Amino acid sequence: MNLAGVYRKYGTKILIIPIITFVVFAYLALIHPGISYGIDFRGGVMVSFSSSQPIPADRIAERIRTELGVSDVSVTPTEIPGTGKYGGFVEVVYPEGISADKNAQDSTEKFKEQIVQIIKQEVPDASDMVIRDVAPTLGATFWALAMNMLLWAVVLLKMVVLFAFRRKLPLAKVFGIVFLDLLIAAVVGLAMRQPAVALALILADTLLLMWVSADATPTVIMLGSAVFDALGMLALMALFRVPLTLQTMTILLMMVGYSIDTDIVLSTHLLKRGKEEGDEYERAGRAADTGLHMSGTTLVSMLFILGVGYLTRNPDVIRVGAVMIFGVLSDMIITWLFNAPVMIAWVRKHASST
Repeated sequence: MNLAGVYRKYGTKILIIPIITFVVFAYLALIHPGISYGIDFRGGVMVSFSSSQPIPADRIAERIRTELGVSDVSVTPTEIPGTGKYGGFVEVVYPEGISADKNAQDSTEKFKEQIVQIIKQEVPDASDMVIRDVAPTLGATFWALAMNMLLWAVVLLKMVVLFAFRRKLPLAKVFGIVFLDLLIAAVVGLAMRQPAVALALILADTLLLMWVSADATPTVIMLGSAVFDALGMLALMALFRVPLTLQTMTILLMMVGYSIDTDIVLSTHLLKRGKEEGDEYERAGRAADTGLHMSGTTLVSMLFILGVGYLTRNPDVIRVGAVMIFGVLSDMIITWLFNAPVMIAWVRKHASST
């Protein structure tokens, strides 16, 4: 499907779709139902066991929710090939009261005992039981690690995009911006342990960059799309109750990189010179053809991974497949319904300098 005709006919009117989508994503991720933080960040209990009978996963999960007053419960039944035995994996995130209390050793031990008791009541012959505890303090450490990982990913991403699409920006300014970002990341993100503040400052100086030099617009648009893509993934994760863990955070960052790839495809086509390339609308249409084919093949692969996860009842594989699908869908919206119309308008306005 060539979108050149759509871009030519509707122009920046298309922006209403991604703007509405952005508001919806923000509501889903930040207000309701909100991001669900997994066991890595909040702490919790993981129990694995085996049995000679099928595992009543729904019953175990419901009892843990109602009797212990927790909402984040995952019970995954499995079948051990060639043994005639069944297995179960229970993952329970600590409720807020426990995760907020640094001196909650007695509470956590009682919490674990209650989970084990429910499992034994529902599966009387449960054996080979292994209990793993992720302490609330360890969850806080993991969260700090994840935030710093996100901070440095944004810094490095900005460096790569800035150097590749700096256009008429003098190298001295580019190095100055890079040095400023590294300084912010090092001082605020590490010394003061406030990576969220560092991220906000780096995004703010990115917007100032566009104000200082209009030629930096392609770079700013690419970095803005990464923020939208991350928000879209978080919103869909919140909607489908996929928790944010170290694993899903890693996949989220990988898909943000994928989003930048499609933006590079768009920018490379639009910033080409020569009449043989056609006008801005035709170049954007060809970029959309390439990008949507990339997204389509990626979606098929991710759907296959998701299917394997459901067939094997592996929650980790399911989460990986789901987050990747969310990333592709979010990227399709921001790249081809927001970035493309904005970049077309920018190129037309600066036609004499392109």
